[in-house]
Amino acid sequence: MPEGSISYPWHPMDDHPHDHAACACGEFWNLGRQLECPVCGAPSTTRLRAWEVPVHGTEDLLICGCLAVQSAMAAVARAGQPIAAVLSLQSPGAVDGGGGAPRVGTVPQLVIECEDTADAAHPRAPRQHHVEAALGFARQHGGRLLIHCHLGIARSTAMALAVVADGLGPGREAEALDRVLAARPCATPNPLIVALSDRLLDRGGALTAVVEGHPDIVRRRGGQSFP
Repeated sequence: MPEGSISYPWHPMDDHPHDHAACACGEFWNLGRQLECPVCGAPSTTRLRAWEVPVHGTEDLLICGCLAVQSAMAAVARAGQPIAAVLSLQSPGAVDGGGGAPRVGTVPQLVIECEDTADAAHPRAPRQHHVEAALGFARQHGGRLLIHCHLGIARSTAMALAVVADGLGPGREAEALDRVLAARPCATPNPLIVALSDRLLDRGGALTAVVEGHPDIVRRRGGQSFP
């Protein structure tokens, strides 16, 4: 994890009995001993940790890590709910296949470069213009939005929270967080992006408060206070 990043008490890449595999056709399945796609028979091309498997039941939002982007887009397209646009967050200089955002090429895509850090003094920290760009992109492209970062845990979920809160309007910050958690149960939003979004959307600390006070998110951060 880059210098200055948030540290987690659990390691998100640890093996888990519910790890999945993904196929280019859009099928996801519990890995186990099933190495071939149960739908088309092709060998597994992507291994996904248990928490990486996207939740497809949400209406207008899909959040995942970069490894799951292509398969997730194929899955929802097959279900008749195609992605309208992709909002990608990656570390500066990252490339596709090396932790960077995969270039989808089929729908509008915005790539934002910033590190997953809560330190505002970090030279590559998230900035207000990143949040402004994300909100403008989401407002411009209606329909189902896919938001991802490297692991789909912090940067992407924080930007998703900003987008959903923007759409719902003031006073519904708790509902906005609930929607993000429904789309990404492992969400642990980057606190700096949340704080920037709070100020930009003029929420008077309400957006930060619902994240800071959520017991599951606090637990995932090891009980540490937000900056």
